[in-house]
Formats: sequence, structure tokens, C-alpha cells
Amino acid sequence: MELNKFSGRILLVIPPLLQPNAPYPATTVLQGYLKSKGVECSQFDLGIEFLDSLFSKQGLESIFREAGSIGLKLSPTVKGMVLQKERYIKAIDNVKTFLKNPTPDLAHLIVNHHWLPETEHFSTSSDLEWAFGNMGLIDHAKFLATRFLSSITELIRESISPHFELIRYGERLALHLPDFSELQEEVLKPENLLDKLMISLLKEKLELVNPDVIGFTIPFPGNLYSAVRCARFIKENYPAIKVLFGGGFINTELRHMTDNALFSYVDALVFDAGEIPLYNYLNGLGASQSDVIQGVLTKDILSEEQGSLEKRVILKEQPIPLPSENYFPDFEGLPHDKYFPLVDMLNPMHRLWGDGRWNKMTLAHGCYWARCAFCDTNLPYIGQFGPITASHLVDRIERIIRQTGSVGFHFTDEAAPPALLKSLSLELLKRDLKIVWWTNIRFEKSFTGDLAKLMALAGCIAVTGGIEVASDRLLGLMNKGVSIAQAANTCRAFSEADIMVHAYLMYGFPTQKPIETVNALEIVRQFFEADLLKSAFWHRFALTRHSPVFQNPQNFSIVPSYDLNAFANNEVPYDEPSGDDHDRWGNGLRVALYNYMNSTGFDLPLKEWFNFSTPRPSIAPNHVVESLSPIFNAIPSSGQTVIWPGYGVELNGRKGKIKGLSIKRNTDIANIRCNGAIAELLYSVLSGGSSSGDLAYPESILSWKVTEFVKLFTEVGLTTVDLIWGEQWLVSLREKGLLIV
Repeated sequence: MELNKFSGRILLVIPPLLQPNAPYPATTVLQGYLKSKGVECSQFDLGIEFLDSLFSKQGLESIFREAGSIGLKLSPTVKGMVLQKERYIKAIDNVKTFLKNPTPDLAHLIVNHHWLPETEHFSTSSDLEWAFGNMGLIDHAKFLATRFLSSITELIRESISPHFELIRYGERLALHLPDFSELQEEVLKPENLLDKLMISLLKEKLELVNPDVIGFTIPFPGNLYSAVRCARFIKENYPAIKVLFGGGFINTELRHMTDNALFSYVDALVFDAGEIPLYNYLNGLGASQSDVIQGVLTKDILSEEQGSLEKRVILKEQPIPLPSENYFPDFEGLPHDKYFPLVDMLNPMHRLWGDGRWNKMTLAHGCYWARCAFCDTNLPYIGQFGPITASHLVDRIERIIRQTGSVGFHFTDEAAPPALLKSLSLELLKRDLKIVWWTNIRFEKSFTGDLAKLMALAGCIAVTGGIEVASDRLLGLMNKGVSIAQAANTCRAFSEADIMVHAYLMYGFPTQKPIETVNALEIVRQFFEADLLKSAFWHRFALTRHSPVFQNPQNFSIVPSYDLNAFANNEVPYDEPSGDDHDRWGNGLRVALYNYMNSTGFDLPLKEWFNFSTPRPSIAPNHVVESLSPIFNAIPSSGQTVIWPGYGVELNGRKGKIKGLSIKRNTDIANIRCNGAIAELLYSVLSGGSSSGDLAYPESILSWKVTEFVKLFTEVGLTTVDLIWGEQWLVSLREKGLLIV
């Protein structure tokens, strides 16, 4: 098919509702790519505009009018809110102002328990005292402000829509849909107050932009209802506009769709890395409707296939932008002053997700490992790996900071590659670019103590990674590529670098025995007791259609259902004939973990967490600690890099009687004992030759290839290549800050 150059306008929309502290990154990536190709593109975060209007004086007045018309049908809690409606209406703008820009004055007003109207959503339990104490004024106020909004959410559910949630809209309507009829039934109902507000905001944007194409990103089930509701409005009132759906929900759930009812509202579904398929679709709009564009599904194509999945070549091995295509995620057009955090959970990592302003971007496309049996590795967005150079990534970061005014970044990779994180950290330090960031990793051996320290210097504050089932047998079965011992050593590296570590935990993996579940909890207990983890969360294993477990069920002793729904297909029911009753463990595991995160319950026998008989753990009480490898300074390889972070250096003694070198790091001073010749050379090397005084600070981070660093000393005859790494002065220097990565 010959493609034409698209000359129209496209509007990319983030539909309600996602976390309100930052824009979802899909539209920023697509807009950046399309603009680099000369396409006129704009984006619209309908979700945050919707919340900004809903949580306002005018919005609350409308909500309370609806609630008042219902009267006796309301619960006692919500009736009490209606009686205090004036307090809610007067408080809402100040609460929203505080969340957007937390200040002590409003924080004091919020935490004094006299100003905000309160329901049982508020708590004065010991949990709050533990979490905030007397020092966390701002955090305490954020927590209570979030509870205030949660109370309003309950009011909305009872009086307007039972499907409303603060960061989801109609999620329950979109979960495990066998066909489209149930959701369609809701969409065809008369608009409620929420729908009218959402549609009015969308209409205003459509009149302003006048797009030829509108694309909705639907990353989660909680975006589907609102997107379809919007699509229906567009088709009924702007029939010339082409409507596209893409995003994570489309990628995972609708690949095997045979129900064409969705196409009453949508012209095409865009799969996987949407940049190239979307661009090709736009350029092919003048072609025949039945022409195949790789990565795009239309009603005509679905009808031609007649449900034959084997013919669906359009959804296999999608093209991804090459690293050489140096386009930039584009945040232009997003309302950066309207995003606000929510602090609704005390789990440290969940708190990080919802709090703060995080610019979301990926470092690499896909996963460099892509072998875990439970993961959707058969999908191109995970299975196709494509890294980007560190230099271009930092160019992207600098541009995003200019556009958003925020220096906080969440790198949303499936698993950030260690080599890329090393290069990225070096590039950030060389440019003296101060940002704060966190990302997801694999707990593998490449993350050494020195690399963790380098990442911390470059602004890393947290990492997340999977310990999963915390069993070496099961980790091997799921092809995780990481052992418990390796995970422990990696967690230690990050913990000692003051980087918070969060672990994803899993229970109920096929063939998991009761003793293995108990042992997993014991392993997790030891991780927390040894201060290797600060945060974790248990997930129940779910079988997905695109995972190796589903592709090879015989290897995992399960019998999956091969029946396909007409609409959504991702999570697959299965039988495990000889398996344990995995569901019974969930509550006990979560309660135990909650205590461990609060540094309590370590001495409690594991059986006390469960209301049924459990086996005694067979793991030794010091198993995790004993699995930690001794820390020693190994001889580096020639391909590694030597890094001096920029600490101050000073010669000890007077000229002619130099006795060593002092390293000044903040308020700490460490002495390196060595002879005068070595001390003077070290002083020159570590100061970068930039100082004329006694205390020298290099102008920026210093780095050398290992061979270059060794050459500095061996050429003047101070030591030999074979012996230099065993010299005590160099061993001491590595202990005091010299990094080898």
C-alpha cells in the first residue's frame, strides 16, 4: 500500500482517570514522535482537567445538589456530609491549593482537626503517629487532604455513579469482559453529572483544536469506560473525526477480540509501540479501509479474518523506533499547574508513586531480559528491546525540565539495564544536572556497590525489583535469572548507598508448596530485619495469555482454559490439579509484611500470621545474612571506568615532608597514608589540576578508563600494573570514595 503524507491535525487524549500527580507518558511520547515527522499534533489530559473541575467549589455545589435530591437513600455517613456541605464547599479550593503547593500555614490548618469536615475515612490511630510523629507536618496534612478527597469520592459513588473512584473511573465495568455488551449498556445510559462534566471539557477542546483524528490512550481498565463514553459523543456529534484507541489495555486485552461492537465508536485500534503504526495509519487515511497497516486493527480487517487468529500477522513483531531516531517526548500543552499528589497509603514505595511531581519517561524500549515465565514477554512492547544512548536521554531530560519545571523523574522501564544506568549516571554528573529519579531494575550482579553509589550521586533515590516467590527452586522454574543470594547482595548495595529498595513479591505460583510459601515469608522477614528492604508488596500470581507459563503449561503442572472471550482476553483461568489452596495465604502474608515494614513482628513465629495450620519454616534464621558475599575490592577489568565523585583533597604535612592525603566529604575527613610522591600525584590527579590552594575540589566529576588511571602512576615508576590494586593507599582510596564501575 502506498502511503500519503498526512496533512491534518491529531489530538491525543488521556481519559479519566489516572494518578493525578503526573501526566501518563504515552501521549508525550507519541506527540514528540509525530511532531518529529512533521505532523500537527496536540495533547489533552482530560483526566486532570476533569478532576480539577470536579474538585472545585462549583463542582462540589453540583455534587451536593445531586446528593440532596436522593435524600433518604444515602448512607448515614454521606447524609452527615450533606449536612456539612458548606464546610466541604468552603474547604475544597484550599485543599487543592495545598496539595499542588504544600505550605506549612495550610498544613497547620488541615492537621488541627477543626477545619476539615471528617468522616471515618480520617484516622487518629497509632498508624498516623508512627508515620508522621511530630515532625511530618506537611506529610500528615497531605494524608488528611487525601482522606478529605476520598470522602467526597464516597459521596459521588452514592449520589451520582457507583463506578467512580479517585484514580479509576468504571474499572469494575472493564474487568474480565467476555463481550462488549455489558460496558456498552452503561455507555448507552443517559449522561450523569460526571459524564456531562467530562464531555463538556472534551467538547471545549475539540472546538479549539478542530482535529481530523483523535487518539485515546487506555493504559488500564479504569480508562476504558470514559474513553468509550467520549468516543460515542464524538461519533454522534463529529462523525468526520477518526477515533483511535491504543495503550496497555488494548495491547494486552484486545489482541484476540472478535466482537466488533467496539467499532461502533472507534475507527481503529493501535497496538504495541504506537509511534510507527500510528504514523503509518495517519499517512494511509486516503487508502482503502481494508488495507493492512502493521500494528493497526480496523473493523474491515476483523471481518475479513472471520475470527482466524492465525491470520493476524498485523499484530506480530511490531516495528519500534530505532535508537537513531532522536525524537523527544513532548510535554507541551499539558497543564503542569493542575497536577497534585495523593498520599493515601503509608507503604513507602506506594507513597512515592502517588506523591511528588514525576516526569515519566523510558530509558529503553522493552526488557533486556524478557525471559520471566510469568511476564507478557511474547508481547512486542516487552519482548523487543531497544536502548537509547545516555547522551540523548539526558538531552531528553533537559528538555522535559524546561517544559515542566520539574526535576523529578520516574523511569518507567520494564527493567532498566545496568550498563545504561551507569552511562546515564555519568552523563548526568558530567553535565552537573541535578535531578531526582527512581526506576525498576532486576536484582542482578551487575548492580555492584560502586554502581549503586554512582547512581545515588546522580540523583537516584529508589529502585524497585522482583524477588517474587523468594524461593530458589521457583525462581529457577520461572527463569528469573536471579537467586535469593544475588537479590540480597544487590539489595545491600543499594541500601548502603541510601537508595530505598522496594520488592515485588508473589505467592501462588504454580507448583508452589506450603513449605515454600512459609519459607518465602521467612526470607522476606530476614530481608527486612537485615535492613535490605524498606518496602514490598505481595501480588497473587495471575496467568496471562501472553506469558511463557501459558505457552508451556505442562512445565508448570497447570491446565489453562483455552476458551477465548469475544472481547477482552488477558488473564486466563486455570486448574492446578495437585496444587495448594494458594488464596488462603494472602491475608496473613500481607499482615506480616505490614509489620515488617514497620520494623515490628520479627520475633513472632510465622504461624501466628495465619488462621490455619502451617508448616515450620525450614530456612535457617540467618540464611539471608549468611548469603551476603564478603565485601572486597576486586581487581577491575580493563573495560571498567574509574570515577572520582569530586570530594575535596588536601595534602598532609609541609612541602618536603608530605605524609599523605586527606579526603573531605561533607563534614567527614578521611586520611590516606602514603609517601610524599604518591600523595602529590594523587592530589594533582584527584583535583583535576584545578586548585592553587591547599584544599582542592575538582570542577566536576572526574573519570578515567582503568588503563588510563593505572598509567598515571606506573609511568612515573611509583608502582606496577600487577601490584597497583593491592597498594594500601589505593585500597583506602576506594573505601573513601573512588568508584570502579
